[in-house]
Amino acid sequence: MQVADATSLVTALRDVASKVDALTEEVRKEQVRCETGWKWKRDHDNRNWVEKEGYSEGGFEDVE
Repeated sequence: MQVADATSLVTALRDVASKVDALTEEVRKEQVRCETGWKWKRDHDNRNWVEKEGYSEGGFEDVE
């Protein structure tokens, strides 16, 4: 009985470890998405008035 319990425990722990690895990878991907969004927001918020208004050599453009 103890061998069967130990085998079941090992199997369950391996399953948990596999799921933790998969979750860790998803968290890494989400972190990259968040950092990309934060960079866009920072860049967007830090534009100067010329960039915000869409001025180019040809005049003002609608950038929003």
